Amino acid sequence: MSNTFFAGIVLVLLILSTKTGIILGSSWLNRKQIILVSIIFGVILMISVFFMVPYTDYIAQITEKYTLSVSLLLAFLLIYLGNKNDSKNFLNTNKLRKRLDRCLVFLPCPFCLIAISLSVLLAKAQAQIFHRFSELYVSFIFVLLLIIISFVTRFLITGKNKNPGNTFNTFLLFIGLMTGILSLFIPNFVSSAQMNFSPVILESLKVVLFVGLSLGLLMAIGYISKRNMINR
Repeated sequence: MSNTFFAGIVLVLLILSTKTGIILGSSWLNRKQIILVSIIFGVILMISVFFMVPYTDYIAQITEKYTLSVSLLLAFLLIYLGNKNDSKNFLNTNKLRKRLDRCLVFLPCPFCLIAISLSVLLAKAQAQIFHRFSELYVSFIFVLLLIIISFVTRFLITGKNKNPGNTFNTFLLFIGLMTGILSLFIPNFVSSAQMNFSPVILESLKVVLFVGLSLGLLMAIGYISKRNMINR
């Protein structure tokens, strides 16, 4: 397996499996149910990637053609996951009387699975990996991370009375905002760097002198005004 593929997938799995694991760990599920749900998520991930493999080229073309849209969509996903509050006391089943409330707890999980599936698909295409069992390896690592993170989250909530979800949500929100900002500015910087530049030609030294004197006058006025305000 390519080192590039492995490093990229591990990073994606760490971020998104941490979010999903915190949701499972802070939910009303017991340990056996957490393991079962983690395995189900792993199977869904493997099947979804397997069925999307024939459309890899089409998905890659869309992401390349609509880079800005895909980046903004990713930023929106991360911001949504960061704003999704996991800090409620899901362990208290008395507060979850309705089935709808129980289902809404896991609302971010499908988005995480979709993001991981697309990441695996695009990483395989970029690294030129055609191994049919790569989905199985990724799914196994995903399930293992889910179980570990869920149990650690449950221990921190019940044993230490701490909620790791708040800190991680802030991290996801920061990454989402940075992704959105960079997706707006980086294409402009790249296009500017590819432009043909020519040296500036000064047509009139009088104009340059006038601009310099005007700037100096404005700076002097600002300095004097600031000094007068301090001395009052």
